[in-house]
Amino acid sequence: MSRGEDIYDVEDSDAPRGGVAGPRATSAATQKPKFTCPYCDQSIDADSPVCPMCGSNLRKARKPALAPIAAPVTTGDRPIRVSRAKPQTQPTQSPSRRAKLISAIVVSVSVVAISIWAIRFSVNRASPAGVSSGSKSSLPQDQAVEKQIEEESGAEARKWLESDLHEVQGLSRKQALFKVDEIYGLGAARVVAFGGGISRTLAIELPDDKSKRKQVLDWANKWNLDKGFQKEPDVGQKWIVIGTRM
Repeated sequence: MSRGEDIYDVEDSDAPRGGVAGPRATSAATQKPKFTCPYCDQSIDADSPVCPMCGSNLRKARKPALAPIAAPVTTGDRPIRVSRAKPQTQPTQSPSRRAKLISAIVVSVSVVAISIWAIRFSVNRASPAGVSSGSKSSLPQDQAVEKQIEEESGAEARKWLESDLHEVQGLSRKQALFKVDEIYGLGAARVVAFGGGISRTLAIELPDDKSKRKQVLDWANKWNLDKGFQKEPDVGQKWIVIGTRM
């Protein structure tokens, strides 16, 4: 064999002379992983940035796969679309609606307050200061006294005499207080004076005790007779009125 033939001569064996393994002797364990080009479907090295076969850029082709979209559920031939449930939100009140609600509450409270005031006012008119309405009598003379108490602002006599503007006709303040205390000492339940200035009469509420009731009636009738008024018999009345003169 000539020298030229020796240079270009290629042996059929994969192993070179001297027994050293060449590139073809590389084991399968050291081979690089392969990747299928999505553009030309050729098998290339997995870390190749560009496909050596078609020249396509493989960096964009290696994006992570998106999660598969659930297929529509079908019943028979017609598909049923599955829609995502929207989150429920609490309804919010508009400012105008909130203002109307507050206004309604204020009006309700005002109506209740006015009603309570009206009830108290009517009770106070029916029962002047220091005088309790109590049970009303059906006798005409008692009804007349109770009407006078309501219309002429009748009040408990001692409290009524505390004002410098009040006096009992024909008596000084000291004399009037003395008479009132005397009537209470006999057992009277109450003594009532009338008017905004001079009281011309005093109403005496009779006690329930029979002996005290008789004492008060006897004293009141004697007073009225001395002043020129008529005597009033005991007919079960609640009130007896004594008059005064100048």
